[in-house]
Amino acid sequence: IIELLETNLSEQRSWHGINVFYGLPGSGKTRVIESLLTGLSNNDAISDCTLIQVNLNKGNNLQSFGNLAKLGKHFNIAFFSESNLNDLEARLKRLINPSRVFIEVCYQDSTETRNIASKISESGINEFLCLSADSAPSAMFQLIENFPDLLESIVLTRLDLVCDIDDMLSLLAELSASIAGVYNQASKEGRDSVALQPEKTA
Repeated sequence: IIELLETNLSEQRSWHGINVFYGLPGSGKTRVIESLLTGLSNNDAISDCTLIQVNLNKGNNLQSFGNLAKLGKHFNIAFFSESNLNDLEARLKRLINPSRVFIEVCYQDSTETRNIASKISESGINEFLCLSADSAPSAMFQLIENFPDLLESIVLTRLDLVCDIDDMLSLLAELSASIAGVYNQASKEGRDSVALQPEKTA
């Protein structure tokens, strides 16, 4: 994790293909995407990026739609919102072999979205679980119960809110979890540039 902390999130992986971010409300999904876009824009690699917000119960969380739309406007890239499973599946099929697509999924829609993603796995969909470093154990076990395989691709967030990360890392090790990326609030990429509204639960 030390090596990841010393590297900007956009440089921790190639991020090519379709990247889907799941996580509890407040786990930093939108900020992770913002950090990635900031790093890619610094390297003049943002023109081929696309944003998609999935909210199958759109009325329950308009903030999420607005937040990702703000990022699309701020970085001047394409943004789409999907509130229908059939439309989402059709759009993902059209995005086979894209350069970089970043998808944020509202937590209550995670299971249905994952079912759609599994149908078109040949398109190279990368799924990640955004996990806050200050997550309560109860939240951790809820995620483990619902999405055990996502423990293999964790993006650790909100490290600035904990004094000691050792307990979290020990728990993740016990669960045989794998950290695919680290969002570092203190990095240049991690400095908030767009005012966002907090995600609410349904």
